[in-house]
Amino acid sequence: IQKRLSSWKHKHLSIGGRVTLINSVLNAMPIHFLSFFKAPNSVIKEIVAIQRDFLWRGVKDGLKIPWVKWETVCKSKVEGGLGIKDVRLFNWALLWKWVWRCMLSPSMLWAKVLHDRYDRIESFSNFLNVDRRAFEPRCFCLRSSSNPN
Repeated sequence: IQKRLSSWKHKHLSIGGRVTLINSVLNAMPIHFLSFFKAPNSVIKEIVAIQRDFLWRGVKDGLKIPWVKWETVCKSKVEGGLGIKDVRLFNWALLWKWVWRCMLSPSMLWAKVLHDRYDRIESFSNFLNVDRRAFEPRCFCLRSSSNPN
């Protein structure tokens, strides 16, 4: 991610341009990793720090004050934010998409293998009644005691 940022070093970008680059390039780079593994908190913090620094400072090392909380920046534009994806929630959503696919296509070979190996979900109704924090898609995650929220 840092290498990608260095190519924008001499560009004069508005805050809107930086938001666009964060959403289209910086968030797209780790998608493959995030869709299969629960990213460790240290990795998520590093990605967020890179995004935050790029948004407020650009690529220069100048000090600029972040006038808005990062949680607000990550809200949708309708809710008053800038629409930057929350990396932790995005990681969680990508992992749950695989669980959803397992339930929709239980006859697929990969779904059968995962079901036989991890046997956590018997039916969709049981899945809906499970406390979200109690079930973690272990088949794609590194075990962590942290909550995605």
